[in-house]
Amino acid sequence: VKGESIAQVSLTPEQIELLRQNPDVLKQYGIDPNTLDQINQEPSSPKFPQISISPKSPTNSPSNDFVKNLLQNHIQNLIKPYLNLIPVFLAAMFFITLHSIFSLISLLLPSTLISIFWILEKTGFVKFTTEMREVKKLVA
Repeated sequence: VKGESIAQVSLTPEQIELLRQNPDVLKQYGIDPNTLDQINQEPSSPKFPQISISPKSPTNSPSNDFVKNLLQNHIQNLIKPYLNLIPVFLAAMFFITLHSIFSLISLLLPSTLISIFWILEKTGFVKFTTEMREVKKLVA
């Protein structure tokens, strides 16, 4: 049997009493409740119990496999009429995601340009000059 191990166990009387009060734990590990009386015998005794401990996993039962296959088939049958719409849905999600990312980047663009020109001015690469010009203005 896979996952099975043989263990020699020595428990305190309090632990044995707790195990007797919780038979579900014993059932989970496949331990017979009658072996609890023999657990605290001396290891040199020939009657020292060899307890097989293997947790019973619910994933190995045939009924769970049947339910899993039934649910998988049911979900596939639900999705089957919409298979042609999945590429359209994925394309729309991709467009919305990229559009959102570019919108966030466009919010950072003016501050990036301002910082670039500020750095260029401070390093002396570019120079700004101020001029006064004569302007003709229409007054009504």
